[in-house]
Amino acid sequence: MSPGKLRLAWRVAVGFAIDRATTVNLLDNGTVEVTAEDLAWRREVRRSHAVILSRLQDLVGAAFVKKLKVLSRPAKG
Repeated sequence: MSPGKLRLAWRVAVGFAIDRATTVNLLDNGTVEVTAEDLAWRREVRRSHAVILSRLQDLVGAAFVKKLKVLSRPAKG
């Protein structure tokens, strides 16, 4: 799956606000790494984890997306 297709599916699955505050990367093992802009967005993605994963799997297929891993950006400094 292309990075563009993943980004589009992510935007559809999570909506505009979460999409703007996160970046996503699909690993070869089917894990989507989600990097959150800050702790509040990280918490929101984790809270909605099950719904987001289900939506992504519906959009691109469970064979491509198997799980989500939520990360946070390193502190700027």
